[in-house]
Amino acid sequence: MTKEDAVAGIAATVTYQGLKCTAVLDDAGYPDGVKISDRRMRYLEEHVIARHGPHGEWNYTVRPAPPEPAPPPGPDLEALAALAGITDLPALLAAVTAPWQADRDRRLHLARGAPRTRNSGPAPWKLPFEAIVTAAACHHRLAMPYRLLSEVLGAHETTISAAVTRINPVLAPHGITPATPATRITTLTRLRQHATATGITINGITHRTTPSSAHHDDTPETANLKTDAAISCRITTIMGQAAR
Repeated sequence: MTKEDAVAGIAATVTYQGLKCTAVLDDAGYPDGVKISDRRMRYLEEHVIARHGPHGEWNYTVRPAPPEPAPPPGPDLEALAALAGITDLPALLAAVTAPWQADRDRRLHLARGAPRTRNSGPAPWKLPFEAIVTAAACHHRLAMPYRLLSEVLGAHETTISAAVTRINPVLAPHGITPATPATRITTLTRLRQHATATGITINGITHRTTPSSAHHDDTPETANLKTDAAISCRITTIMGQAAR
């Protein structure tokens, strides 16, 4: 059966109540292996897909998609790197990319105990490479704490700390090493002031929500009044029997 025959068969279907079907062949290209992020699926579920009846996984309407709001702009990494004394961030990235990748492959090989068999690809929760280099330069040359870098880059401070530690050997030949800097920047206000004083404009420097490394429930424990009352009664009974 050809695709045309299948479409014609569907289009010729008529129910006993007179419902007719309309079917057309869609010749558009749909590449295989495309994965939709959880964030995108949540957006589609909230704004595009309308599910019906008890079997919404089968019965649903796909509405015209409204434009998805653009994510807030990230920090200007080149300007931030310039503040740390890196005048040409793309050139530095080009110089350290190969050593960084080689070191990463070595670490993963040791962790797996075998060479990589396929490209795992970038993960959305990982820091971009240019952000790692910039964070390391700012930490070493401007004494920016990981807490502040977390606010600027929108990643958890432990993620930034681990990435900076790993890239230190790669950056050392380029003069970016841990030291006691003359300038110490510990707050967003101080960062903006220092940028203004040096004549560098940094766009996108705002407080960014960072993912937590673990969930901490600060809700006070609520007493189970029914259970506590039963336990109190039971203790009272036992003590009364012992007294006899």
